[in-house]
Amino acid sequence: GAQLALSPRNRVTVSGTYTLPLDKSIGEISFGATFTHTDKTPAVSQAISPNFYVLKASNLLDLNANWRNIAGRPIDLTFFMTNVTNEERVLFPGGAYGTIGADGGHLNQPRMWGFRLRYSFGN
Repeated sequence: GAQLALSPRNRVTVSGTYTLPLDKSIGEISFGATFTHTDKTPAVSQAISPNFYVLKASNLLDLNANWRNIAGRPIDLTFFMTNVTNEERVLFPGGAYGTIGADGGHLNQPRMWGFRLRYSFGN
């Protein structure tokens, strides 16, 4: 009858994209964001992992900017950034406290950013 381990009560994701009203000769420029809130989550039994019995709530933000058909050409450029706030969160506790007296776990991905360039061949 207890809440399932590693299953938050609530997870809410809100995503949106805004496209600038530009002439087609310039291309299509858009900006997007995705925000995800995850409630605190029961992890494992307190005896197995006392430090990570309950995983803290988290708020993650991802951003992107896209320029499609740059200057009317078949070239797209995208900038992206994940985990903008660089929030650290244990996703899955190790559960080794009972055997070695230490605890740890798997962390979420750190902030990452980059660019993508794409060229489209043909129609």
